[in-house]
Amino acid sequence: MPFGQNVQRLRRAAGLSQEELAERLGVTRQAVSKWERDSAYPEMEKLARMSQLFGVTVEALLNGAPAPAQARPAPPPDGAAAEVFLRAQRKVAGLRGGACAAFVGSFALLLALQEVAPAWAAPAFAAALCLAGGLLLGAGLCARRNRLDGAPPAQDPEAAVRWARLARAQRARLLAGALLIAAGVLVWPMAALALLGEGAPPAAQAVGMALAAAGAFLCAQAGSLARAEHKLRDAWKRRDSE
Repeated sequence: MPFGQNVQRLRRAAGLSQEELAERLGVTRQAVSKWERDSAYPEMEKLARMSQLFGVTVEALLNGAPAPAQARPAPPPDGAAAEVFLRAQRKVAGLRGGACAAFVGSFALLLALQEVAPAWAAPAFAAALCLAGGLLLGAGLCARRNRLDGAPPAQDPEAAVRWARLARAQRARLLAGALLIAAGVLVWPMAALALLGEGAPPAAQAVGMALAAAGAFLCAQAGSLARAEHKLRDAWKRRDSE
């Protein structure tokens, strides 16, 4: 049996999508797709991790072997668990940030369309709110699928270093987000009032709301990743105390 066909069969037997397998192995979904089409082949390290994940030997993975009965994806090795959790939480943070930005941005859209296309203002506002709800739901489902259940992951020094770098970046994003919100909610309205007077058009107010939406994205993303970092560090502390 060709290698790619065997990988696809074992992946499906384990109940994994291409994207889920890619997350477990630390590669892109496109890489998994190329493997299954036999247009590229993984490195030996990836082969070893796939064989552990599918519950077969590397030789069986390369040459074809029956899928284990009721195969289930094995948990990622301790050294990779924190990295898998990190990638998943980045996705969750992006979805939550997008939901907050869509919610605040819906008001900017409403203000802008009230002047140029009043008939479209309400439908566009409702669509933006639906988008925000969908992104928030997606973030919840993704977070639920990537919880730190069971035994906590071992403390990986490399992952700890990446988390420390990420924490510094998130503090900068949080500050930038707060400044954008302040600019959109406080500074811009006062500037518009000074420049345009009390008769400032709704479109001018929409600019301030757009700035606030950008700030809300950064703040929500940074906050979500900060909570994930606390969860991972708490898991490490629990493991060290056991």
